[in-house]
Amino acid sequence: MTSPASAAPAVAPPPSTAPPSPRGIDLRDALSILAARSEAGDGHGRHRGEHVPSALKDMGQTIDLNATTTANEERRDGAVASSKKYDGERRAEETRDALRRARERRNRELDERLSSMDLGELLRVVFEAQEERVATYRTYEEGLAAVLSSGNLASYPALCASVTASFSVLSDAANAVRSTLEGRRDRGDDGCGDAAKAVGRLQKAEGEKLNFTAAAHLERLRLANAAFDDGSDDDGTVRLLEEGIRSLRGKIARTAEEVNEALEELRCVAADEGG
Repeated sequence: MTSPASAAPAVAPPPSTAPPSPRGIDLRDALSILAARSEAGDGHGRHRGEHVPSALKDMGQTIDLNATTTANEERRDGAVASSKKYDGERRAEETRDALRRARERRNRELDERLSSMDLGELLRVVFEAQEERVATYRTYEEGLAAVLSSGNLASYPALCASVTASFSVLSDAANAVRSTLEGRRDRGDDGCGDAAKAVGRLQKAEGEKLNFTAAAHLERLRLANAAFDDGSDDDGTVRLLEEGIRSLRGKIARTAEEVNEALEELRCVAADEGG
């Protein structure tokens, strides 16, 4: 069974190198919402076959309270607002529970399908999931470029929600393979031990890479937001943002190397398995 602790890391808001702009969108709030959605198991893209390795296919409300002229009206409006807030929170909790159950059911089915695969087939699942990850990163970067080009920063949360869901599905597949390999290793199949370790290293590096990528996006969006401030941001703030982006790109490159090293180990295991 895939461990919940090994689920895909949420695209969470990292520490920023500059204060948020008063204009545009509140990026930290937006990414916090998406992070919570990812932890609950967001349903977006869950059943779309293009986000699942081929071997495994078939698988807030805002209340605006206007000031009133009497105490009775204020109490009435407050009661209505409280009721709406409660209903919204209840529906959100029900949705999270349903998504969590769906994810658990999907992972059980995934474990069952993987249990009948040999080592070579399990590794192919990982390689296919990795190819989909590369495509999802491309979508993520192209989407950010479109957001920055259009100046429509408010469209970024939808992009982030979509790729977060895709990364989560792909991470679940790789984690399920690792769990299957570890189970076989524990039952005496030594040939699965090295593969399980390599998949673990791959997942760790991919998690760090995704977090660094999200952090770089946040800083690039903050830099774009500065353009809406009519020059109120001084050169020091802009320079700090640009330095942060360069630093994060270096970290992304480092973790990409770690990903490639883990993949090379898995290719060697696959080559040995193929004889």
